[in-house]
Amino acid sequence: MILEIQEIIDEGGIASKNLTILSAYPFSESSAALLPKSRKHEIIILDEYSLRSFPPNKISFAEIQNFKGLENEAIIVIDLSPPDANTNSLAKHYVAMSRARAILSIIYITN
Repeated sequence: MILEIQEIIDEGGIASKNLTILSAYPFSESSAALLPKSRKHEIIILDEYSLRSFPPNKISFAEIQNFKGLENEAIIVIDLSPPDANTNSLAKHYVAMSRARAILSIIYITN
């Protein structure tokens, strides 16, 4: 994921506030929690208060289900298994994948 962030922000010229990381899990349980401290300090975890002035001046992080109705220029989706038509995961995939205005990056969990 660090390479995706680097490519989008550092090389792609997208402002930090225009990037949101969406996860199936809360931040502390997500793979974003494994980022180096230098990158974690660049991320704001969205809550009801921070959503009032969305987008913040940092990279934002939200659980997929809490980002319904919102969008951003660039979205990185993490911590999802590939979609399976036999489960309820399709709705979560749709919400996550339809939030990006310009750039969508998906990093799937593989078993």
